[in-house]
Amino acid sequence: MALKIRAIQNNLGTSDSPYYALAARSDLIETEAFIDRMAAGRTTISKTEILAVFQLAREELTRLLAEGCYVHCGLISFF
Repeated sequence: MALKIRAIQNNLGTSDSPYYALAARSDLIETEAFIDRMAAGRTTISKTEILAVFQLAREELTRLLAEGCYVHCGLISFF
């Protein structure tokens, strides 16, 4: 799975940069495959435990967002 990066000419007059970077993915990994890869890694955590943590995180994130919170999780932020 390669990351494709291109330099695109910037035609906007509001920027000092003549080019900007555009990154594109080459493959999509669905949740199930992602969890399988995590469970196969260097861990003693089972696939069932990973699924439970993802479910709990989704439920709590939904609750916090409904309350209007900004949630920063290290890898990503939600608002």
